[in-house]
Amino acid sequence: MADLHIHNSYTLRNWVLLYQRKIQTGLITLPAMKKARTQDITDLKQRIEELEYALNQANLLILALNTMIEVAENELNVPIRKKSGRSGALPKQS
Repeated sequence: MADLHIHNSYTLRNWVLLYQRKIQTGLITLPAMKKARTQDITDLKQRIEELEYALNQANLLILALNTMIEVAENELNVPIRKKSGRSGALPKQS
């Protein structure tokens, strides 16, 4: 908290809860753009900005989740990712 200059633990707690909800609900979703708005260049530019922001948020979340998995596996010895003998190999059919 000190590094981020946060003086209220309530703020930090809210950030954590919000982040947990995003993880549980599938992150970020944006409603489809209405057909009428697709004709206006200003609306399209705004939509691009919204989508780029959502993509950046999703990428941050993916990075965070992968980091959490790596920490759990390497430092806490919690096996999470499935380990296979041969990567990409299909099981033999009989």
